Amino acid sequence: TGLSGSMLVAMGAFGLGTYIKFIPKPVVTGFTAGIATFIFSTQFKDFLGLGTPGALPPNAVVPSEFLEKLWYLGNHLNNTHLPSLALAGSCLALTLAWPKSWSKVAPPQIVAVIVGTVALVAADAVVGGGSHAGAGPFGIETISSHFGAGAIPSSLPMPRWPEGLTSLDQVAPLFKPALSIAILAAIESLLCARVADNMIDDKHNPNTELIAQGVANIASAAFGGLPATGALARTAANVRS
Repeated sequence: TGLSGSMLVAMGAFGLGTYIKFIPKPVVTGFTAGIATFIFSTQFKDFLGLGTPGALPPNAVVPSEFLEKLWYLGNHLNNTHLPSLALAGSCLALTLAWPKSWSKVAPPQIVAVIVGTVALVAADAVVGGGSHAGAGPFGIETISSHFGAGAIPSSLPMPRWPEGLTSLDQVAPLFKPALSIAILAAIESLLCARVADNMIDDKHNPNTELIAQGVANIASAAFGGLPATGALARTAANVRS
């Protein structure tokens, strides 16, 4: 992470970010559509409640490829968890029906999260929790039941040196993977920035973007974090909110 961050800083410092202008617009359009499709496919399982215990066979591994994933989940539609589907569908409907004039004051996504959480807590007070630890009423999964009680740390992380890294000889084998991460991060982030430019009628500075992203990754490495890039989903949510 830190090595790829350093490479990103170097890319920005040497002006390599300006080459993003040579990427054709159809590539940007395809990239946007591909990201949207991928995000949809990753949420499909939980939207239908197929992540609840017993919905899928024990130790089942959902395929990562888009078409294979849809085929696999489609074969298990009969196991859809109706309470989870009802809650997810209601939150989606609230998000879509939220008046645009209210979005600047209260983003519909945040409202949907709050309303859904309050509804689950209220139902829990009336009918009690689910059958497995941490679950909400009617067996609806929560962060605690899905990831465990300690999924969200109760304290901030502290800076630390990477475990096992004791000499520069250990850095050499990491150069190629770090370079791949840096290139992919640069392309993805600058494509996201270009899409965001079209949304807000603005123009970003690609070299500044790369330097800032590199610094962020170096800081992430200091706290044991993973490589970070610009993401179209979160960028679009920020723009529209």
